[in-house]
Amino acid sequence: MPRRLTLVTASAAIVLCVALPYSLSASAQPADPTDPTQPEASRSFRYKPDDSVLQALTEEQALDLLRQIFASNPMRFNLSAEAGTIRVTYYLDEYGRTWSKNSRVIKRIEVQDSLIRFELFRDSKTLEFAYFDLPEIDIVVEPVSVWGPSSSVVRLSKDTVLLVTNLGWTEEPKREFGRKLADALYVLKRSVEGVSPEGDKKFAEMASRYRASTDKPPFPEEARRFRVQAESAVREKRLAEAVRLYQSALKIVPWWPEGHFNRSLVLAELNRYGEAISEMKRYLALVPDAPNARAAQDKIYEWEGKLVPVQR
Repeated sequence: MPRRLTLVTASAAIVLCVALPYSLSASAQPADPTDPTQPEASRSFRYKPDDSVLQALTEEQALDLLRQIFASNPMRFNLSAEAGTIRVTYYLDEYGRTWSKNSRVIKRIEVQDSLIRFELFRDSKTLEFAYFDLPEIDIVVEPVSVWGPSSSVVRLSKDTVLLVTNLGWTEEPKREFGRKLADALYVLKRSVEGVSPEGDKKFAEMASRYRASTDKPPFPEEARRFRVQAESAVREKRLAEAVRLYQSALKIVPWWPEGHFNRSLVLAELNRYGEAISEMKRYLALVPDAPNARAAQDKIYEWEGKLVPVQR
C-alpha cells in the first residue's frame, strides 16, 4: 500500500542569429501541433522552463541575456542582419485580461541583479518586480487576433503580466524570443531561491554541518511568522502564496527540514514537479534517516515520472 505524505506543521538587443552559450532544454509545444486545419500562425505556443535549464545557463549569463532582451531603448532592436530593425513594444497589463484598458506602455527597462525595474510612458511611474517574488515562469506566445497583435505574455506577479508585441516576425523567431526570456527569468528566480549548481554546492555543505551538529539552531521569530502564514495559506488553498511564504522562511532558515518537505508537497499540488523534486531532495539531504525517508524518496520517483519529456 503506498504511503501518504502530509504536511508537517507546528500547529540592448537580442540577436537570434548568434548562438547563445546554452541550448534550450525544457518542454515547449504549440497548442495543437498536429491539427492540419490550423495554420501555424494561428496557433498559440506555451513554454515552461524546468531545472534542466540551470545546467546550461548561469545566473550571470541570464542577467546578460535579459539585458540584451531589454536593451536601453526597448522599442527597437536588431533581430538579424537580414531582418533589420524590428519594432517591439513592451506593455504591463492585468493578469487574465490581455489588452485591457489598463495596458501601460513601457518606456525603459532596467535589469538589476535582484529585480527588473520598468518606467512607464504614461506618467513616468516606476514599477519593480523582484526575481524572488516572480510566480511560476510560463510564457505564452499568442497569434495575431482581433484583440491585438501577436504578443508574448509572461506573468510578473499574481496581478500583472508583461506583454511583448513583435509585429513582422515569423513564428519561430517569436517562439525563440519567448523561450530565451522565460529561461533567463527562470534561472534568476531559481538562483535567488538558492537553486543553481553553486547554490546546490553551498546547500550540501550546510546540510553536512547540520547533520553533524548535536545542537540544532533555534528557530527565529521572523521565520516562524512566515511558517504560520504559509500553513494558513495551505489550509485556505492559496497554494501559490504558500509556496512563496515557505520560501521566505527558508531564506532565513535554509536548514529547516520540514519547510523543504512542505514546500515540495505544495509545489507538486501545483504540478511544479521539477521544483518539488529539488525541495524533497533537500529535505532528505538534511534528514536522510527521517521516518518518512522511504516515502519521500518514492515521491521523488513518482514526480520524475510526471515530468514532461525534455525536447532537445
